[in-house]
Amino acid sequence: MKRTTQGRAVPSAQPAGDVPAPFRLLTPGSLSAVVSIDEHGVVVAWSPEAELVFGWTAAEMLGQRLSDRIIPPAYREAHESGLRRFREHACGVASGRVLEASALRADGSEFPVELSISPPWTAADGRHVFAAFLRDLTERRRLEQLHRMQFQVTRALSEASSLDAAAPAVLAAIGSNIGWDVGILWVLDRDDHTMRVQTLWSRPGVDVEEFAAQSRAMRAAPGDGLPGEVWRRDAPMSFTDFGEDTDFPRAPSARRAGLRGTVAFPIAGTQGVTGVVEFFSDRLEPPDALLLTTMSDVGSQIGQFVEHRLAEQLLRLRLHETEVLQRAARALSASLDLDLVLDAVARSAAEALAAPGAVVLRGELWTGALAGDGPTLSQVTELTGVTAVAMAPIRSGTEPFGILALLSPEPRTLSAGEERLLNGIASLAGLAVGNAESFRLEREHGRRMQALDTAKSQFLNLASHELRSPLTVLRGFMSMIEDGTLGELPEGVARVVPMLTSKLAQMSSLVDEMLDAARLEDDRLQLTIAPTDVSAVLLDCAHQAEPSLKLTQRLTVMGTDRPVIVDADAGRLATAITNLVDNALKYSPHGGDVECRLTVENGSAVVRVRDQGLGIAPEDMDRLFTRFGRIVTAENSHILGTGLGLHLARELIRKQGGDITATSAPSVGSTFTLTLPLPAPAAE
Repeated sequence: MKRTTQGRAVPSAQPAGDVPAPFRLLTPGSLSAVVSIDEHGVVVAWSPEAELVFGWTAAEMLGQRLSDRIIPPAYREAHESGLRRFREHACGVASGRVLEASALRADGSEFPVELSISPPWTAADGRHVFAAFLRDLTERRRLEQLHRMQFQVTRALSEASSLDAAAPAVLAAIGSNIGWDVGILWVLDRDDHTMRVQTLWSRPGVDVEEFAAQSRAMRAAPGDGLPGEVWRRDAPMSFTDFGEDTDFPRAPSARRAGLRGTVAFPIAGTQGVTGVVEFFSDRLEPPDALLLTTMSDVGSQIGQFVEHRLAEQLLRLRLHETEVLQRAARALSASLDLDLVLDAVARSAAEALAAPGAVVLRGELWTGALAGDGPTLSQVTELTGVTAVAMAPIRSGTEPFGILALLSPEPRTLSAGEERLLNGIASLAGLAVGNAESFRLEREHGRRMQALDTAKSQFLNLASHELRSPLTVLRGFMSMIEDGTLGELPEGVARVVPMLTSKLAQMSSLVDEMLDAARLEDDRLQLTIAPTDVSAVLLDCAHQAEPSLKLTQRLTVMGTDRPVIVDADAGRLATAITNLVDNALKYSPHGGDVECRLTVENGSAVVRVRDQGLGIAPEDMDRLFTRFGRIVTAENSHILGTGLGLHLARELIRKQGGDITATSAPSVGSTFTLTLPLPAPAAE
């Protein structure tokens, strides 16, 4: 009778009646191979699954001694001894247990199996028969081997701070578990875009000195040799006999080292391929698909590790650069003296980049280019006695200031991070130089302005004192002329006497303003504070201004129907109000009303002087109350003035606890508001 398994006919191993019922269910189609032997070790049953596992057919095995075909030589004696004990004493067979053992295939290869032996039973012919159930463990052992390898790789990566530190353990974990003889890690050199050997591992006792030396001397570009080809393809590659492949430059040395089979896989991540791992052995068998898939997974795992470590390294580098630049910024901001700033720049650059020295070549001392080895650069190296100069431009704003040169007595090439630091310090130097230059210019401007203020104050003091004496004499004679002490005057002369008297009064007032301004600057102004009626002072100032009115002008005073008492210097208050009224009349050349209004608001006496004159542009308001701060325009250039009136008026009022403010609009007019606090009510 015939039975069919997996599409082919196989002879029946034994009549079904010779196999106990429980075991008939396991054949054919059982997941385990079923083999039956008698007490002498002769095969009496051989299932179709046994044919698939061992490679022997039932016809080839039935009637043969089991130990001659599938039991490795190292275990045959133990097998025969067990059978002898059973025949002699009915014991010695390990039945009812699951064991792991080794077995032989028809091709002579040894492989692991899981074994379970049934208790013996008596066949129809009186023989004692044992049934063995065997399962091929090759695949399971392979998976365990790969899992163990991956675990060891993961542990090596987790315990290392860099790929350089992890590489020996990673290569050893892969090579020793898979059975390779040599492992090589190639890493990408980003400077010249080639692969170079970083780590080489070999199994103890394997002589690969020539092959290792040739590998270390190589630089593999994409497509060059096995690592370059794997890099180009970004995929694993394998060769059954690498030593016979003439397309690869290391093939002869590999052959001399006895290396035949090889597998290589890329280390890749989100940034592309960053390395390649190669393994070599003396075996000719090709790697299976599971191994190639596992190697790809390991390559991705190492790639992620490399990217994480590079990210950490980059973060540490950036933090270091930030700390260095912060220290440099603190050093550069410690002074605004340009010479000290330049010394700090050179010192910071030398310290940050571990250089023997650095120098700042200012624009007037340096005319060479940043790159090249022309005469100017040669002069610098000869002058300083150095052989290497790294330079970065220093700019103050948009203008070139000079060059920060890093000096080294030994040949040196800066890394990308060091270049960033040098350029960063040069940028900070530009800011520091700009600040120092601005401070110098501001200081010089301040000194000039101080000198001008001093000169103005001295002029005011001198001019006011020098003018006061002749004005006193002139006013005395004009008084004598007016009261007739000097006799009768001709009619034509008598008509000009009032005008002369008015002009002398204006000159006297101007001299008084100049004296008051000088005293304010020197803090020598004396005030006589007493209860003062603002209404009376305002009316008196308006009365004195009436001779200055033009025909088209009208001066009105409101709010003076009752006394408004403040604590003030009456004379200084009159000076301030007079200056406000005169200013309103002067800057209303086309006529219009000038209104003076006195009110009491929020515990203060308030005098507003409003005109309908030329007005003031918003951008000129800041200069309105400054000393000598005349605002000259095309419309008012013909109006004479010293620029002291408003400044003096506000300072006099502020000295008395009040203030003067202004609002204005061009072609509309201006309103000046004087406020003085009212006295506090007396306690009852």
